[in-house]
Amino acid sequence: MERDIRQVEERVFALLMVRLDLLVHRRAPVRKVSAGPARRTARLHFADGTTFIVRSRRAGSSAAVLNALLHGGAVLLQSWRWQDDGLVLTLAVPGRRRIVAHEMVLLGADQPD
Repeated sequence: MERDIRQVEERVFALLMVRLDLLVHRRAPVRKVSAGPARRTARLHFADGTTFIVRSRRAGSSAAVLNALLHGGAVLLQSWRWQDDGLVLTLAVPGRRRIVAHEMVLLGADQPD
C-alpha cells in the first residue's frame, strides 16, 4: 500500500514538472490572482487554464503580482526549482523601471473556477 502511494506521488510530481516546463516554454502569463483556500495563500490563474495554490516567500510578492496585473503588465513564470521549503516558482513581474523577480512556494495544483 505504501509503495502504491509513493508511485502515485511520483507520477503527480512528474506531471507537475511537465506543466511547469510548459508554462515557462510557452510563456503563458498569469491572468488572475485570487484568495487561496487558507490564510496567507493565493491562487495563480494562468492563461492556459492552469491554476496553482501558492504562498509568497517574502511579504508583498502576491501584492506585486496583483498590482502588475491591474496595470496591464504581463507576469510570466520565469523558472522553478526545488528549495528547502519546497518547489519555488520565480515570477517575472514588471515594475516601474525594470522586471522584478518574485518568488512563490508552490503548495499544489487547483481546479480553475
